[in-house]
Formats: sequence, structure tokens, C-alpha cells
Amino acid sequence: MAWRTHRYRFANDRKPFLFQVRELTPSMKTTATYDSAADTFTLEKGIWQGTFPIVDLPKWVHFYRQQMERYPAHAGSYAEDVKALEALAAELRWRQ
Repeated sequence: MAWRTHRYRFANDRKPFLFQVRELTPSMKTTATYDSAADTFTLEKGIWQGTFPIVDLPKWVHFYRQQMERYPAHAGSYAEDVKALEALAAELRWRQ
């Protein structure tokens, strides 16, 4: 997540006002980690995170691939999610 400063000016106002917001950026990295004790995986991106049963991993890969197709403008963001989930799946296959 990155801080960005925005400068706005009302139509009748001579001085702009500034504010900072936290925004999702296209370069935000997604990580997927496995917790063998709980048999879950956690997907993290910026300040968002979700923990799910490991048996649902293929469902989440499928979900994010669908999102890429449905929302092509955001496909790059979803591609990071798919990449992280597929890397975790490959690592788990390698461990077996």
C-alpha cells in the first residue's frame, strides 16, 4: 500500500487543500502461506488477509482466474493472487 498526496481545489477557492490516502497499487505483492498445524492457508495483500482451509485452495485459484476474465481492467491485480496461490500449490505438491 502506498501513500499518495492528492491536491484538490474547489471552483471558488484559490488555495488547494491537500490530503493523503492509502491506495492499493498495481505493484502490491500477494503472499500465500501454509499453516500445517491448522491445515489452512493465508492469502495476504496489503492490509487485507484471509485464512481458508487448505482443501479450498483449488477453489480459490479458480475464483481468482474467473475474476481476471470478468474484470479485465483489474486482471493484473488478480494475476498476483493466482501466482501466489499456484506457487503455494506447487510447493505443497513438492513437499509430498
